[in-house]
Amino acid sequence: MLPKPSAIPSILPDRYYTGFKANPTAFCCFETEIADVVKSFAIVGTLNGTIEIIPLEKGAIPELKFEHKSESQINAIILITSNPQICFVAQFRGMELLWFNIEFENGKINLVKIKSHSLTHFGFCQSIWDKNEKRMFIPGKDDDYEMLSILYENGGEKVISLGANFLFSSFKKRHPQTDLTVDDCFKGSISSFQQIYETIGHDERDRLLIGFEDATLIIYDIRTKEVIKLFKAPAKYSQLIAFAVSKDSESQKWRIAVTVCSRIFEVIYENEMFELTKRIKKTGFANVNCSHLCFNSAGDILICGYSSGRIEFYNVPEYDIFKVMNFHEGSILYMNVSSTDNNEILFIGDEDGKLSQMNMKKLKIVHCVKEN
Repeated sequence: MLPKPSAIPSILPDRYYTGFKANPTAFCCFETEIADVVKSFAIVGTLNGTIEIIPLEKGAIPELKFEHKSESQINAIILITSNPQICFVAQFRGMELLWFNIEFENGKINLVKIKSHSLTHFGFCQSIWDKNEKRMFIPGKDDDYEMLSILYENGGEKVISLGANFLFSSFKKRHPQTDLTVDDCFKGSISSFQQIYETIGHDERDRLLIGFEDATLIIYDIRTKEVIKLFKAPAKYSQLIAFAVSKDSESQKWRIAVTVCSRIFEVIYENEMFELTKRIKKTGFANVNCSHLCFNSAGDILICGYSSGRIEFYNVPEYDIFKVMNFHEGSILYMNVSSTDNNEILFIGDEDGKLSQMNMKKLKIVHCVKEN
């Protein structure tokens, strides 16, 4: 039985920042050496399409570096390279991806736009960067079906159709005994996707976990263009909001935490099979749902951010809640754990314009919040 909310220990962030032109909706971090001192910075994308950079230190004020003429929300800030050249990509919802280099001149940070790529997908699905193969996975849409573009660093591009009929036909060839029909699956847009490097025997497979709005999850093999396995959540587990993935360090097992309207649950993917293994929490009370979730790098902590601003910390695999954060009062717009050589930092952006940071070590040692 879970403890009563009042009995759960509360925690505060180490520091928070304000003063952004609009609410922070995406960010990433980088480190660089300035005057023989290593400094950390955050690249922040906002609801109104601005890119701002802020040093991660007490009293810091964000500096506006770029404004998109469309004022489109920035869905993602993706760090491509950090040494020697710092390069990142900003995804402007429904508009384009823009590549930037960061240059330092006379103590100032400047952004230099390198190239762009038009977007045809108007949802919130984020592009992802594969640093091993030097390629970007980009969500797309044609008139009648979802698509996925793979943009290679050398300029090559591959487009994959993710239409419902094609995907279901591929799945049924491998699983002819299925009771599902095409009308049961693939409703709505792509909500999210994640790379899955799976080893079958001695062969490494190049695969993606793809989630659709109706809470259909599939494993898609990029090389063979096959749907390897499909998971359709029960009817009451509808409207996929987001998922987070953690791979077991010693086995070919992926733990997938999924948030839908009124539920958070766990699905395990292993040996080309999905299994619904844990109903983590029932949500949706007073229209409050889990809008963002992520694992720490070790995969033993799940962090859930809610539309009320509340943050909950669960141990894994038991999913017992052991800490809460009630610092944020506005809906959580973005949340992620950033890893450096020695630390993991949790960053949270909310609709009140705050960006907070907390060292994950603090989950065991509680300190007081330091105001900016």
